[in-house]
Amino acid sequence: MNSRNEVLHAKDNIRDGIGWPILNLFGFVVLVWIIVFLILIKGVKSAGKAAYITGIAPFILLIIFLVRALTLPGSFDGIVYFFSPNWRDVLKAKVWYSAATQLFFSLNVFLGNIIMYASYNKFDHNIYRDANIVTTIDTFTSIMSGCISFGIVGHLKHELNVDDIKKVFKGGPGLVFVTYPETISKFKFVPQLFSVLFFIMLFILGLGSIIAMMTCVITVIRDQFPKVKNWQAALGYALFGIACGTLYVTPGGQSVLGLVDHYGSTFAAFILAWFELVAFCYMYGVKKVCRDVEFMLGFQPGIYWKACWYAITPIIMGAIVLYTLILYEKPTDNGQDYPSIAHIVGWSITTLAVMWLPLLLLIEIIKQKKASMIQKIKGAFRSKVNWGPLKTENYTRYKEFIKDD
Repeated sequence: MNSRNEVLHAKDNIRDGIGWPILNLFGFVVLVWIIVFLILIKGVKSAGKAAYITGIAPFILLIIFLVRALTLPGSFDGIVYFFSPNWRDVLKAKVWYSAATQLFFSLNVFLGNIIMYASYNKFDHNIYRDANIVTTIDTFTSIMSGCISFGIVGHLKHELNVDDIKKVFKGGPGLVFVTYPETISKFKFVPQLFSVLFFIMLFILGLGSIIAMMTCVITVIRDQFPKVKNWQAALGYALFGIACGTLYVTPGGQSVLGLVDHYGSTFAAFILAWFELVAFCYMYGVKKVCRDVEFMLGFQPGIYWKACWYAITPIIMGAIVLYTLILYEKPTDNGQDYPSIAHIVGWSITTLAVMWLPLLLLIEIIKQKKASMIQKIKGAFRSKVNWGPLKTENYTRYKEFIKDD
């Protein structure tokens, strides 16, 4: 009996039903959200203190696992496989789609978290330096994680004495929760210690992601409703998280996870990200963005950034969206097709996420005090008259800076 059946009591697919929550797993879901609530009860200050642990501890554990992975028999075969490109797949839109959505979640771009955290910086904070540091560290961490993953998979291939690494490789949640634990359990040197360290690392990484997402939502709620206290917003979000998490700890939870991940996370996020990029590059305009950066930092972004914003990134993302829609493949549930009702629910989730884009645009058009509909539409896409820095002294300098534009 593997961990999928023993721990999750997983059904073969969602056609067998979802079932009732598994009590011990539900207890852990509640425990996690209690910890998150206690961390965020005082807002971004307590979240910042927690970041010292959630940001540094995983790197220490990753280094430990990297050293251990490199010393395992057969690990080199897995790492060679990791760095060996399949040039046929490079031409597939699905690969680029997966890579782009992975970057969205890895860097937290287009999700609001970066904007939320940046709002607490000083106005003239060097965001150019931060952007380079964050992307460099993220790239390095991704490569290091890949070496660990494929090193461990290569070791499992060696232990099972199979000729093809694909026979032991399982993507998605199965890699983390099935392949990794099975391989670690076969370690000859203190496997229990590495098992504990591995799941502590997963817990801390997940905790960091939840805290970032939750802080972003709480910030938005408190900006819109100042009378709502931080602990009230955090408690409401935690209860909502428990309600949603309960679905994933049922016997059919893995099927629900696959459905929500496809329709509610990656697909919806990609569409919204592309529209956000178009608004950033063409509606507000690259010229204004460069001007604003110059006002904040004293210099304009270089030609590389301008080329990416003007053409490269919007065109590539637009092509990925187009090809993904044309060559759309329905998600599968443990190798089987989801029932029709599951796809209806999935598309409903996507619609619920994306519908705010046209809805808020329509509201903004209605709010315009213009004579004709064309003028109202144009007005909705223009910056407001009072657009600029929040502080009065910065706003005055900004207006003086842009008066010749």
